[in-house]
Amino acid sequence: MSIMIDPTKALIESETRFRRSWFVRLPEGATAEDVSDPFAWAKVQGSRNPLAKHDEVFAVGFSEDFAVMGVVTGVNAEAATVSLVKRITYPERTTPLFSDETYRVVWDGAGFQVMRIADGATIGQPHGSEALAIRHIRNQYPTRAPA
Repeated sequence: MSIMIDPTKALIESETRFRRSWFVRLPEGATAEDVSDPFAWAKVQGSRNPLAKHDEVFAVGFSEDFAVMGVVTGVNAEAATVSLVKRITYPERTTPLFSDETYRVVWDGAGFQVMRIADGATIGQPHGSEALAIRHIRNQYPTRAPA
C-alpha cells in the first residue's frame, strides 16, 4: 500500500492567477518516489484545496533528509500526478539533538518537540527551532528554590 499525504500537511505557499506553489511535509516512511505516486494524493484531492494541473510542489521528507520539487501534470478527484523535477539530499546531522536527564528534543516532522524521557510524553507544541525547544525545557525547571 502506498503512503497517503495528509491534506493538513499540504499548504499553499503562494498563489498566482494560473497556478499555486505548495509546501508539503511527507509522512514518516515516505520516499522521494512516493511523491510521484498519483494515489498518494487521494486525501489532498478529496479536500477543499486539491492540487491543480501546473501547480508546483516542494515536498520535504519527514526527517528532513531529502526534499523534492515537482510539477502537477495531471489531476482528477481521486489522484494527482506529480512529475519530479529535482531531488535534494540534505546532509546528516553532525551533532545529536539536545537532551538532559529529564527531557530530550526530538524532531516530529513538523518541528522540534520536547519529550519527557521517563514516560515519552510530549510537552507543549512543536517549536520552529532546536533553540526554542531547549528554552522550553529550561522553563520546565523552577527558577529558584521554594522558601
